[in-house]
Amino acid sequence: MLLARENAAAFLPIKPGEFAPAIPRRILQLNQLVDDVVARARERGFVKTDGLIATPQRYGYGRYIKLGTERADRWGGAWFGIQSELWAQFAETPLWLTFHSGGNWGENVLSVDGLRQRLGEDVWARTPNSIPVHLPTGVEYDAVLDSVVGYLCELANRIGGMSPSPRE
Repeated sequence: MLLARENAAAFLPIKPGEFAPAIPRRILQLNQLVDDVVARARERGFVKTDGLIATPQRYGYGRYIKLGTERADRWGGAWFGIQSELWAQFAETPLWLTFHSGGNWGENVLSVDGLRQRLGEDVWARTPNSIPVHLPTGVEYDAVLDSVVGYLCELANRIGGMSPSPRE
């Protein structure tokens, strides 16, 4: 088991074509998607960013957000963005919501345990606090944006204790 983990993290020899321009273009597009998702979700009122910043991390680009509903005034404090370590480990998607408890999130922010109860176990990856955000394939940017925003809206409604709205 330990050897398998070490091999998965080993530096692999560089292959021809691995640094083609498509890779950085895709990463820049994903960075823009994170920003656009947060902006649209903030406009629709189920994401707050007051006092929180876009923050590149060692593992990728993203930003801190509060996800929830104004009506219930219940929120989950999370980092939303490209999480390369989880992407490499679970090979599901580059985008992840990683929830955090404690700290300076302010009032009405649920603990990770409280979020797990509200969201149900079906959405979590095999991690204590991260949810994969799957991207549709074979569609244009606007459809990807709508899908991710719709999924975050579903999660926000569940955090707020309301029935999930249909994905857009």
